[in-house]
Amino acid sequence: MFLDPIKLIKRVPPGAQISNLKSLLTSIVQDALAQVELRGQSHQVLREDVLTFMRQSMRYAKSSRYVTSDTCCVRCGQAFAANPQMPVTLDELGAHHAPSCPET
Repeated sequence: MFLDPIKLIKRVPPGAQISNLKSLLTSIVQDALAQVELRGQSHQVLREDVLTFMRQSMRYAKSSRYVTSDTCCVRCGQAFAANPQMPVTLDELGAHHAPSCPET
């Protein structure tokens, strides 16, 4: 949860006496800065993960796959030669019938 130091300070009634106010405010500001830095780092990590996944997906999409009549569907195990009218789809899992695989 993000604690907004400005909102917190505005909630203090005028003229209120708060002991250790300077150290409390310093601590609140440091915590807020740490939260902002952590959010920025998390955003950077997420961005790098998305780019890595995108590159891997593009590399996979560009690569070739060898499929023969003996190749079986990774979902239902049926050989493609058994039903040549069924369309075949290749994805990161392998070759499978799509969209009419009996297992889907």
